[in-house]
Amino acid sequence: MSDEPTSEAPSHHLSEADELWREATVMALYISIVLLAAIVSLPASFGTESDKGLGTLLLTIWGTTIGLALAHWFAFNVAAVGFRGGRILRHDISEAGAQLGGAATVAVVTTIPVLLVHGDYLFYAVVLGPAAVLGVAGYRVARWSDRSKLHAFLAGVIVLALGLGIAILKSSLAGH
Repeated sequence: MSDEPTSEAPSHHLSEADELWREATVMALYISIVLLAAIVSLPASFGTESDKGLGTLLLTIWGTTIGLALAHWFAFNVAAVGFRGGRILRHDISEAGAQLGGAATVAVVTTIPVLLVHGDYLFYAVVLGPAAVLGVAGYRVARWSDRSKLHAFLAGVIVLALGLGIAILKSSLAGH
């Protein structure tokens, strides 16, 4: 046996339930980043007295979420079914449900503060939901990996910061 360190990470065999949580988490992270980019891209007049923005905001939240979730589901199923010779497995349906659940969770968590806060603080309220999802997901993934609460907290902060950075970069690259 060699004393040299290996570059391989310890393998975690995931149960079906863990795989479904992973799929929901991946979708929640993805939706959160794209929603943040969409929010950052809203017009400067958004939320002013002349444009309360609630309808636009709710359409942005739910339209982005539903559109991305359906696009992901479609692409995933075309690829998965194609590689399996045209068969859809029960697990595919379970994964799609987990992904849609992750997406819906982000939309609901983003919508609640928007319905409760109006005026000058609306922008901050809408950013709160996806940002919270990023931080909590980073924390939960670290805890699942048996990290201490402090390390998990730091992981949540890092995931939040990186997610916000990616959202801002995405928005900038799109010309917004």
